[in-house]
Amino acid sequence: MNPYPTPKQLHSFSLPAVAAIALLLVVLFTQQARGDSSPDNPMPSGPTPVDMQTFATNVAKTDAAEQADQQRMVSAQQTVLAGTPFDKSSQILPTVPPQPVQGAPETGITGRPILPPGWSQMYSISNAWSQIINGNFIIACAGSKADNPGGGVWDAGIQQQGMVKIDAYSSNGTGPRVDSLVGDYLTPTRTGPVQITAYNGTCLTLLSTNNTTYQFDVATRQWSCSVNQQPPP
Repeated sequence: MNPYPTPKQLHSFSLPAVAAIALLLVVLFTQQARGDSSPDNPMPSGPTPVDMQTFATNVAKTDAAEQADQQRMVSAQQTVLAGTPFDKSSQILPTVPPQPVQGAPETGITGRPILPPGWSQMYSISNAWSQIINGNFIIACAGSKADNPGGGVWDAGIQQQGMVKIDAYSSNGTGPRVDSLVGDYLTPTRTGPVQITAYNGTCLTLLSTNNTTYQFDVATRQWSCSVNQQPPP
């Protein structure tokens, strides 16, 4: 059916009606010329540019809120874990031997001391003497020194080399080692290991395994003593 009125039909209309029909024809023709959709096929609806900006803003706000919720959840879990007591019943803790209360250091002639690590490879100690001299705790160990200290070897078939080894610690024995006062002093003759038998002040009397007697002054580090420091007979 032809949607447009024929000239005969237009003649039967009044002037206002004809004008209205003409205006309608112009509108329909213009829509078809531009390809506009008819009222029966409206344009698809969608967000305008303003709506898109609002949509992006809302998405950003939602993401921020979700991140804040996630952070609060993590913080709550950390708080709970921090406040939970740790069960130590299954742990085996290393045992530390009790440290003895350090008192005044022992002085005079003592027995064979506990040797520091590595000493047994270099020295054979018989006994020791100790005294506080000028604020330093001095220890004189008597015995023999290995012929090959690096390997801990004493030459077989000959007498061992007698020796007095001096060790020293500051602050009356409570401070660090005083390296400047440490040293090894060999007996004047090779007559075997020596042992401290008596002392007078800082003068030591030592006896070797072949019954040779020596005197050693710890203060001067000499193998002789002054008249006033002679040990008792």
